[in-house]
Amino acid sequence: MRGETTVLQKTVLSSLPFEGLPNACINES
Repeated sequence: MRGETTVLQKTVLSSLPFEGLPNACINES
């Protein structure tokens, strides 16, 4: 599932701005 999560995070980061996004992804993990 880690691979899928990584792809999902990359997709989200690519689709949205980097403001607060990394923190949100880390919190959801």
